[in-house]
Amino acid sequence: MIHYNPTEERYDFRSYAHGMGSGDYPLTQLEENVFRWEIKNEYVYIRYTITHNEQDQWHEFGEVYVAQADQWYPMFEMTLNRVADAD
Repeated sequence: MIHYNPTEERYDFRSYAHGMGSGDYPLTQLEENVFRWEIKNEYVYIRYTITHNEQDQWHEFGEVYVAQADQWYPMFEMTLNRVADAD
């Protein structure tokens, strides 16, 4: 879920992980309709890229960085279709 963080004066992405709780992460705009949020600490580096397209779909692609291989590996992908306006 994307929301405005008035304390930090930025947009954040709130992530909910089954069995792991939730967290707020800074959302960076890479270009028009393309955003990224990341989880980075001493154990893991994961990045998610979110795209909003002309069909009003939200596509999210997640990658994990493996330091030993110095490479990003895909680990998550979903496309959400809008079905109705919110009340």
